[in-house]
Amino acid sequence: MQKAHLMEAPAVEAKAWLVSFGTTARGEGVRIGAPRELFAQWIPVDTAAPPAAVAAGEADRPIAVLWMPTGAPADVEAGWVAAIPAGESTERVVRAGLRTARIVWTDRLAIVYTAQEQLEDALDALIRFTVVERDTAALEAKMPAIWASIDADTPLTHTVLPSDHDRRKAEVNRTTETVTKMASSALRLEIALQQLDPALQSSSKRLFAELALQAGLEDRLEMLAEPIDFAIEHYELINSRMIEAKQFMIEEQQFEVGKKQFEVEKKQATASLVVELVILAVLVADLLFIAYPYLAK
Repeated sequence: MQKAHLMEAPAVEAKAWLVSFGTTARGEGVRIGAPRELFAQWIPVDTAAPPAAVAAGEADRPIAVLWMPTGAPADVEAGWVAAIPAGESTERVVRAGLRTARIVWTDRLAIVYTAQEQLEDALDALIRFTVVERDTAALEAKMPAIWASIDADTPLTHTVLPSDHDRRKAEVNRTTETVTKMASSALRLEIALQQLDPALQSSSKRLFAELALQAGLEDRLEMLAEPIDFAIEHYELINSRMIEAKQFMIEEQQFEVGKKQFEVEKKQATASLVVELVILAVLVADLLFIAYPYLAK
């Protein structure tokens, strides 16, 4: 009986990166076109544990990514799994997968389970989802402050006092600019969800769509749409009222200036008339004095 020679497949090691985002390309950065122009740079890190978390408030903060290929030792991911929130944590955890790839995502770190041939598409989906998810969360975080501004500025929809232009115009302008930017961001996010870039691979698009579905991105953006539209209309009305009030105040000031000018001219005209009458009287008296001898005859 001939012995069979079994060949062992080469072991595939897990890898980890710290993915940073920026508005300019650095080195071999990966371009992200939607919802805004960004570049992602992959910096290799130790797989033993995720890097220290970056402050949550930092714009375009990095995210740590661990790749667990098929056949990688399970103990490699232990430190990463331990760092994923559980239970009643307020941090969002998104779990999504297809037949060929699976991702566990949080705002700070993500674990990708896939074969090497599917890795590039899985990472592409991951970084695009990270940007869309973070931008959506940023919009949601801004809404409470916008509601507070709407409540505070509601009286301006029907009554604008002269003092409002001095005390509140700058704040109204800032809020108007903020809600306009929010509307623009929401529209770009909705377009990004459609994944219209023809350069995207189908497997990347499917995994991105599954991540977006599990994160509820479409529903969350839909919930933001009406409040943002209301805020836009609200501040359009306020700005119209403030423009109308400003124009009325200008016209009122012009009327007062004209009224004062009229009074001054009236006084000047009266004074001129008095002077002219005095001069006329003097001339008449002088004429009578000259004519008196002739009239006496």
